Amino acid sequence: LKQLSPSYRKAAADLGAGPVRTFLHVVLPLTLPGIMVGAFLTFVLCIGDYITPQILGGNNELLMPQLVMMQIGRRGDFPLASALSIILMAVVTIAYLACARWLKIERA
Repeated sequence: LKQLSPSYRKAAADLGAGPVRTFLHVVLPLTLPGIMVGAFLTFVLCIGDYITPQILGGNNELLMPQLVMMQIGRRGDFPLASALSIILMAVVTIAYLACARWLKIERA
């Protein structure tokens, strides 16, 4: 948002757009690709994080990365851990492809 030129907002105001309309029709469309990339990177970091939920929530709630580590650490079940990891990779890949396709459509 810092890099967005104020001239866009001034031009919208000169054309009679209010603050809400300026945000929805000018600022948001111009910054949406950056917002999407930031959301995707946050999603990827959250998928791979298994220490923070364990510290904060203990073993009350089990997330997928924690389940993978539990299968490897406690049970030594590498085939199941590998299968769960592939599922996680598939979810991240689908999210990446959707984000990349959406950004490509936005640029066209």
